[in-house]
Amino acid sequence: MLNITKCDIVEIITEGHRFLIHIFLVTLINNIFNDEQQLISSTLVKTLLATAIAVILYHLLIKRLLEPKLKLLKKICDDEK
Repeated sequence: MLNITKCDIVEIITEGHRFLIHIFLVTLINNIFNDEQQLISSTLVKTLLATAIAVILYHLLIKRLLEPKLKLLKKICDDEK
């Protein structure tokens, strides 16, 4: 059902890192601007974990299952025109 290749795993890791670093930096800078005592909080860790799970689910569910079906439907519709 889910034919995951090495390229898929690399794409998940690359995209996941981009989101996680972005969220980490935004939260860290926000904490500095708000003069927070604790720069890295448990909320940040939970947010990063939730983001990582969301990226993995997106790649597994949407990109691997839904997008190919949508591309096929689009091709069928384009062929009918």
